[in-house]
Amino acid sequence: MSTRRFFWKVLLVTASVVVVTALLVNWRVTSVAEARRLAVIEARTLDEALMYARLVAEPLARDVVGGDARAAALQTQARGLSAELAGRRFTLISRAGAVLADSHEDPALMDDHGQRPEVLSPGQAFTRESTTLGRRLLYAAQAVRSPGDGQALGFARVARSVEDIEAELGELNRATQVAAALALAVGLVLALFVSSRLTRPLQRIAEVLAAMGRGDSYGNLPVTSRDEIGQLATHVNDLSERLRDRMGRLAASVQQDRAILGAMEEGVLAVDAGGRIVLANGAAARLLGGSDDDPAGRLLAEVSRAPDLLAAVEACLQTGTKVTLGVKASSAAGERELQVNVVPLVDDAQDVEGCVTVLRDITELRRLETVRSDFVANVSHELKTPVAAIMGYVEAILDDPDMEPETRRSFLGHAAENSSRLSSIISDLLALARLESEDAVSREDVDLGQVVGRVVDSARVGAELEQVEIQWDATPSAPHVLGDARSLERAVSNLVENAMKYTPRGGHVRVGLRADESFAWIEVSDDGPGIPAHEQERIFERFYRVDKDRSRALGGTGLGLSIVKHAVSAHGGQITVESVVGDGATFRIRLPLPVGPDETDRSGGR
Repeated sequence: MSTRRFFWKVLLVTASVVVVTALLVNWRVTSVAEARRLAVIEARTLDEALMYARLVAEPLARDVVGGDARAAALQTQARGLSAELAGRRFTLISRAGAVLADSHEDPALMDDHGQRPEVLSPGQAFTRESTTLGRRLLYAAQAVRSPGDGQALGFARVARSVEDIEAELGELNRATQVAAALALAVGLVLALFVSSRLTRPLQRIAEVLAAMGRGDSYGNLPVTSRDEIGQLATHVNDLSERLRDRMGRLAASVQQDRAILGAMEEGVLAVDAGGRIVLANGAAARLLGGSDDDPAGRLLAEVSRAPDLLAAVEACLQTGTKVTLGVKASSAAGERELQVNVVPLVDDAQDVEGCVTVLRDITELRRLETVRSDFVANVSHELKTPVAAIMGYVEAILDDPDMEPETRRSFLGHAAENSSRLSSIISDLLALARLESEDAVSREDVDLGQVVGRVVDSARVGAELEQVEIQWDATPSAPHVLGDARSLERAVSNLVENAMKYTPRGGHVRVGLRADESFAWIEVSDDGPGIPAHEQERIFERFYRVDKDRSRALGGTGLGLSIVKHAVSAHGGQITVESVVGDGATFRIRLPLPVGPDETDRSGGR
């Protein structure tokens, strides 16, 4: 409400009170004044009738029987009194009711007045229509008594026009109304002053309270008086200070809770009794819908289409019991496997007001469990095969002491080959364990040109035996990185050896080294059979082989590419593969170049 509207509202209310009060007072004063004035007029009329009765008592007592002279004298007297008291009518009535004298009419023409109310009840005033004059008159009669013995001789009556009385009362009313109008004007001026003094502080108090309710910023109220409004402003200021303090603490707490919820990897979701989301952190939004938008205010069924999750939340809301289950949900990252814990929220009466759902993404855990299970199976198989072969050959030799020397040497040779294979597997497993441990690699200046060059030089002898040509694209200014030269050399060596194994005779293995502004790139390409697209993501897993029989025939342990991936990852790099079936494969290592004035520059040297 604006200040002007509030001012006019208070003014109209105050003015209405003043007007109604003035009207009521005027009505009451007028009523009392009219009643008192009318009582005075009636009393005066009775006094005038009593005066008239005393004037006619002696003449009427001297000649009770009457006579023409007396009647004329009484008639003259009545008219004389009427002339002196303008507007009065004087009538003398005998004890029997006959009119003896009248100031306005001929008594002989007037009917009997014995049954008139004022005659029947002398000493009281009555208002009625005059049958003689045809006007409303106020009548008052007094008994005429003999001066000697007090015997009733007749009745002296005085009448006056009601119109004259009303005119007199009207003047009184007008005077009262003028006084009431003046009082009303003064009251309205006072109402205007009071409204102006009252609305300004109250409006400011209302604005501050409204701002407090909306949570907007506001200042303290000025306290300009010590009356009730000043005390109210003081209390509002105290409330404002306490509210600001509590709001500050609440905002800090909410911000802290949001930061905690936002940092959690688990999704936290709270819904009310109607299934509408009231709180959700970013992890929950991503796990359910793949979006970082806050889903608060929406129904859970609008955010997630996982029927198991919806059923679990509904069961929690209906029964008030904790529900734990695993569900599958689709998100932008694909199909995810979630572990869901749904806990009810109850009030003091143990009624369910909603529930809290904690979502834990166990997709990677399930994948790692599968990888671990496969690794255990594969390593058991890979170790069991050479061990079984060694045991078989040794047992055969032990069981046949007379075995031919040539056969014995052949069996021992096969046992030696399997021992060598077993040693290679164990060495590769130890290398993987070292790369997966903390501080797996050192941080030293490594010249990639020297590392790759040594690998190429070592591989040339074997390449010539296999009739495979190695093409080394050496650069005059090889990039330097921070890392472990031995780990990087083994990774590149595994790639080159792998390429040589799968490249047919007469083929080529190409090794390249280059750098851009941020990364160093090592590429190893071959002319082998290539890798199917659906196999390219799994070739870096331990013991995974695209062609198992051929891989074993070539003497591979199945751990070479896994070692390469772990070595590159330990240096903060990445390895990718590009291949088309029948057209060879290209493995590409990307390593970050060092930055900063105290580290190796990107062209080599310090």
